Amino acid sequence: MIRVLIADDHPAVRVGLERLLRGEPGIAHVGSAGTAEQALGEAARVSPDCAVVDYQLPGGGLDLCWSLKNGDPAPGVIVYSAFAGDGLAVAARLAGADDLLDKAAPADAIFESIRLVAKGNREIHPPRDALVRGSQALEAEDLPIFGMLVEGTRPRDIAETLKLDGPQFDGRVRHVLRRVEERLRLSAP
Repeated sequence: MIRVLIADDHPAVRVGLERLLRGEPGIAHVGSAGTAEQALGEAARVSPDCAVVDYQLPGGGLDLCWSLKNGDPAPGVIVYSAFAGDGLAVAARLAGADDLLDKAAPADAIFESIRLVAKGNREIHPPRDALVRGSQALEAEDLPIFGMLVEGTRPRDIAETLKLDGPQFDGRVRHVLRRVEERLRLSAP
């Protein structure tokens, strides 16, 4: 049974996803949250295999993604957004997301994504031109972090390679995420 946590600030979306998951064999809804802070608490409580995270979640969907992916155990994370596109694919990949789904995706696509991500597959592959645009927002010292995150290098290996301690590395990654979001105009309208 794949255990799924839902993090979305809209109660109707949470309830809709909960009901959708309830009817799918092999998938179990184990928790829901309306903010990033609540989602971290729920994740610690229920240890999900997969988290479906709204990009525009209060407290930051990508910040939540980064925190979940660097937890122990780390669930698979699907960023779920009405703004899914090439730019968000770059930012979501940097945050450690395993997949990106448009909120208009059919139920079968949601189920398939959950199953793939729960198996450890990384299904998010931003196009080269979006990666180039995202990297142009960064200073030279941040490009190695950007490149290694895009390639899927484990965060602890990046920190060790760059000789950064945990909080220092975490701060740098969050800075890179903010710059890329601004460059690709991903901030909420």
